[in-house]
Amino acid sequence: METMEKTASGKHGFVNGKNKNGKKLEGSNIGNIKYEKALGVSTELKILGLTVDEAVIELSKYIDDASMAHIEKVRIVHGKGTGALRTAVWHYLKRDKRVKKYYQAEYGEGDAGVTIAELK
Repeated sequence: METMEKTASGKHGFVNGKNKNGKKLEGSNIGNIKYEKALGVSTELKILGLTVDEAVIELSKYIDDASMAHIEKVRIVHGKGTGALRTAVWHYLKRDKRVKKYYQAEYGEGDAGVTIAELK
């Protein structure tokens, strides 16, 4: 029985209550829960209107979920405003080892109000 399925990015996910090594997770549905959650992760996070502290908490959760779902590129919509959210986002992404690189979106993609992050 196949225990892993390829995601859209070509990487493997958890299926049928088994971990990435194919070992059954006894007495739990952890594998199914992780796989189902990974299917529902968006490629965009909107943190407009949040405080810096709230935004960093949401960003941390989102990077966890996106990484687990093997999403390679994400958009973080923080808005232009005073630049406080962008600064906090960039500071967080700079320290996160799961982030390969990050940069401001191009003109027409959100410009200074959006950060694109590429995950490892």
